[in-house]
Amino acid sequence: MASGDLLTHVRPAEFTPDNGPQTGFSRIRPAGALVGLPLGKEDGLSFLFQIPVNGTPLSTGLTVELTWVDDPINPQAGGVINLGVEIIPITSGTTTDVDPAYGTNEVQATATIPATAAAFLSTSVAVANAKLSSAAAGNFVLVHIRRAGVYNATGAAASASSDTHAGRPYLLGVVVKDT
Repeated sequence: MASGDLLTHVRPAEFTPDNGPQTGFSRIRPAGALVGLPLGKEDGLSFLFQIPVNGTPLSTGLTVELTWVDDPINPQAGGVINLGVEIIPITSGTTTDVDPAYGTNEVQATATIPATAAAFLSTSVAVANAKLSSAAAGNFVLVHIRRAGVYNATGAAASASSDTHAGRPYLLGVVVKDT
């Protein structure tokens, strides 16, 4: 693989929210002309994909790109959201209890909602190889994305900046690329 190679594109219907599977479009809501999954503070989601097998190891890690739009019901232009992204390898022949793994190698980032109403926001989170728990080409991986709210991965108060967005920004899609 080469840096920038697209590995997967995931749409809201493919997300599994932390609080249980989606039932139809009960959790996916209109966000203008698009649909997205609203993420309130402390909400999260996961999806599974396979890192392609092509004989080349990952370059330096994976980049997870998230596309957002502000909450159409409770817009918060300029609001800050704290994010956590973790990639957990699912290795054949082993058992992986993914619940306690959340937070172990989580990479945190912040995103600021644009001041222009209904403007899109793209947030990139780079996950270095050291945070991939030995994930390699051919592995299935579980990608966990959460709105960290005002807490970090260990449950302590976030130190960098607090999550100031009182609404639920809508996640419209996720792209994973080789870094």
